[in-house]
Amino acid sequence: MAPSRALSVMPMSKIFEEAASAACRKTNQPSAVTRRFFCSAYSLRPTQTNWPNVSKFPPKHVARISTATEAVSKHENAALPDPMGALKDHSTTPDSTNGSTTRTSPNAKPDSQYPLIVGRVTKAGLNRHVVQVTRNIQKYDSFLKKHYKFDDRYLVLDPHDSLIEGDVIDFHKFDDEEYRARIEAGKGKQVKHVVNSIISPFGKPIDERPAIVNNANERMKTYWSKKVQEKRERDKVTDVTDRMVKMGKNKTEKVIIDKLEAAEEIQGILNERGVSEKEVERRVKQANI
Repeated sequence: MAPSRALSVMPMSKIFEEAASAACRKTNQPSAVTRRFFCSAYSLRPTQTNWPNVSKFPPKHVARISTATEAVSKHENAALPDPMGALKDHSTTPDSTNGSTTRTSPNAKPDSQYPLIVGRVTKAGLNRHVVQVTRNIQKYDSFLKKHYKFDDRYLVLDPHDSLIEGDVIDFHKFDDEEYRARIEAGKGKQVKHVVNSIISPFGKPIDERPAIVNNANERMKTYWSKKVQEKRERDKVTDVTDRMVKMGKNKTEKVIIDKLEAAEEIQGILNERGVSEKEVERRVKQANI
């Protein structure tokens, strides 16, 4: 009988049983390819429903394949290093009070509750104290089911105009209190970030530029608190003037209405007496109504 004919007649379980045993005899240390071969052989085995008590007495070829797969997995797991070992040493710090570990972010700013963002200045000098920063990210399209390059743009506050187009900087969001103070002071709602430091300058050196203070949060809080106080004082003055103008308008309207009512009364009295219209108009003008 031809070999191809013999393979087609032979059951699939017998073929995989002989191949698996031969592979185990040849290699003392099975590789990942051998492991995949064993798994595929186990998945393609024929289903038999007449096995007596399969959990205790599995067929011979199934037992051989399972033991070989366990040996391969033990060998590969022992050879692979722990990838999270280095991260565990640096990403957690023990707490001496309760013995727990707290995770620390490498880019966390000590005086801000928001993490730092790194980007490149693409537009500077168009608006006073404001620059545009671009950050290259990967965005996922749910329709195309893939990621693509996307330029995320931010409007960043530069209090001292120390940034130049091309600088690589790190920045962070305003605190909630600071952002509310900006809105109350009448500033734009689109500027939600403030510069923290210059990572890589472009063109002019950092020494020749206005300094970016590290404690910018504290200075900005005092600055915006003064701005808010000034705006509230201006609002009080405008409210008082608006009220005075409104009271004056109401007073003038009331005087006009009283005069009209008095003129109507005079006209009614004169008409009852049979006085002509010209005489009525003359007497009303004479009364200065």
